[in-house]
Amino acid sequence: MKSLVLLSGGIDSTTCMYHLVHLNHDVRALSFFDRHKTGNFTELECAKQHSSFLRVPHTVLDVTNLHPLYDNNPRTLWAVGGQLGGCCKLDHEYAKFSVTTMLVLGMMFAANNGLSEVYWSLHQDDLTLLNSSDIMNLKKYIENISSLEAGVGAPRLVLPFLELTKKDVVLLSKEYDINLDQTFSCSNWPENKVHCGYCPQCQLREKAIDTLDSMSSDGSVYPEIGCVDESRL
Repeated sequence: MKSLVLLSGGIDSTTCMYHLVHLNHDVRALSFFDRHKTGNFTELECAKQHSSFLRVPHTVLDVTNLHPLYDNNPRTLWAVGGQLGGCCKLDHEYAKFSVTTMLVLGMMFAANNGLSEVYWSLHQDDLTLLNSSDIMNLKKYIENISSLEAGVGAPRLVLPFLELTKKDVVLLSKEYDINLDQTFSCSNWPENKVHCGYCPQCQLREKAIDTLDSMSSDGSVYPEIGCVDESRL
């Protein structure tokens, strides 16, 4: 199966990529980057290093020229893996346009490169007011848009973690022996090279890891991880 994973360098999308490689998919990775808004190279560096380690072809799509579409919304930040920077909740007031745009771009990239599936690592803790039914409606909408362009060969949008919590994804990451210290989730951009420990994404990450009795606390919160040490992957 030829599959595309929207890769951020965080726990969820990184675990998804390892999972697809484990299932012997022919995997490619796509990340988004906006020089005006992101400014945080740490997450992207993690994405690059993990894809390199797995020998997964990795494309970074520079969306800087799309800046005029959302520059009046200061909280609207492009994340590199299809999530919204600055907010871990999909139903945030600025999230829908950005996420939908990234999903459409991902589907276009997949169709153009002969990939049959696009993997988006959304999980239950990304949702509050929305539910799984709402997300499935969004999935259908995105697939319909894709089919208008690509016809019968249009890729499918797959959400493998939709019924999982962040804790469940962390458990799965341990099955693949992923070093979570070498992933990045903080939304306090632009200058952070470390996890701040208090933004919503940091809190969700730390709680998911710390509640697992068999694991120590998240060692990547606070220490500098400016780049990935491949010997630790």
